[in-house]
Amino acid sequence: MLLLILMIVTLPVRSQQGYGYNRNSEPMFLSTVPNVTVNAGREAVLSCSVSNLNEYKVSWIKGSDQSILSLHKRVITNNKRIHITHDEHSTWSLHIKDVGVDDRDCYMCQINTAVMKKQVGCVDVLVPPDIDEKLTSKDLTVLEGSNATLVCVAQGLPHPKITWRREDHSPFRLFNQNSVQEVSSFIGSTLHLSDIRRNQMGVIFCIANNMVPPAVAKRIMLNVNFSPTVLVRPQLLGIPLGEKLVLNCTVEAYPEPITYWQKDTSEINTMEVEGGAFSRQEEGTSRQGMGKMVFISKTSPEYTVYTERNGYHHTSTLTIHRYSLKYNGVYECVSSNSLGSQVASARVYEIAGSRRGTKKETTVHLDIKTLKEEVWNNKVLSPEYDMRITSTVKTLTQWKDTERVAKAFQPSSGHNSIFSTSSANNNHYYYHLSVLIVFIIVNYV
Repeated sequence: MLLLILMIVTLPVRSQQGYGYNRNSEPMFLSTVPNVTVNAGREAVLSCSVSNLNEYKVSWIKGSDQSILSLHKRVITNNKRIHITHDEHSTWSLHIKDVGVDDRDCYMCQINTAVMKKQVGCVDVLVPPDIDEKLTSKDLTVLEGSNATLVCVAQGLPHPKITWRREDHSPFRLFNQNSVQEVSSFIGSTLHLSDIRRNQMGVIFCIANNMVPPAVAKRIMLNVNFSPTVLVRPQLLGIPLGEKLVLNCTVEAYPEPITYWQKDTSEINTMEVEGGAFSRQEEGTSRQGMGKMVFISKTSPEYTVYTERNGYHHTSTLTIHRYSLKYNGVYECVSSNSLGSQVASARVYEIAGSRRGTKKETTVHLDIKTLKEEVWNNKVLSPEYDMRITSTVKTLTQWKDTERVAKAFQPSSGHNSIFSTSSANNNHYYYHLSVLIVFIIVNYV
């Protein structure tokens, strides 16, 4: 009987005060407090396990400011996001709801023994990136050829990485000392662009990513200002009466330009064909007091002006539905914006239509620069024409002896024409060739 009583006294006792309760021993921690990492807005839980607690108390304390958060099962702090749970055995857990950056700290699980006992666990908070709109560059407009610096500032935990990319995936031209490097993307909070050209105009993305979803991006529009550059093709156009006349003008400009067509009314050209001969009658040779015929961007019974825009590229097409002699002359495509203006021109003249049942002739057109090179540099005509061209210059400039001009430029057997036409009538070839040469020498050389 005595032996049985002794055995009961020496057995460990379980109680609500902790596993392995022994009234004669001090409390002890069963394990360390593990660190936790949570995304912002989630709940963080730190757990502390204790044995032999007896009459002692467990408290949670915030490490940075030593503020007491709880004592046993009672919450001391006024922070409504914090509460305590106990499994009625040995584990005491600190809960922090809706975790924010300020909760990123270390927390002590403490037992109020004579010599304080504690375990420390830390809470790390992951914060997705956020771009600071106030400190990040906004849409930017620069002059062509100038430099620019774009800045992107973002916060987050861990600190975000900044990547720059173009919306159209075209490369950046980065200047490093004396070299130029093209890269599809650039990493860094500051992007330096040098000698910016019009083809660099467009959307640039600043992307912030720290592997905590979601990544964020800011759209920055880079505009490049430059004065218009204008090109009209063809620059020389021959067309039969009654045909449709189409002139195209391409413009590159930013800001958006005002573009229109005009025709000088001081020059009235009348071209007639009599037995294959060419004659020219000029009226209104004085420009003083004479005006311009302006083609407005609208549809009329006689013509249509159609404009189209794609970025800084602009196209203006003038269509005269039925060509007549009053539309002979020089047409100008005028484009202007706040940085300047430019004019490009094209000359339109009449060519003969079909005769005696021959195949209808197509419109003749050729770039002035190309035709000049062909005539003067013998790029198409054979060398035997050089002396003939030289000997007929005086005749050409005096607008005389056009039949002789036609014969002087009669091509060798198998030689290609210097312009394109579908007519099978060789007389038309001589006539048109003389007209083109006269226009070039008198008006452009």
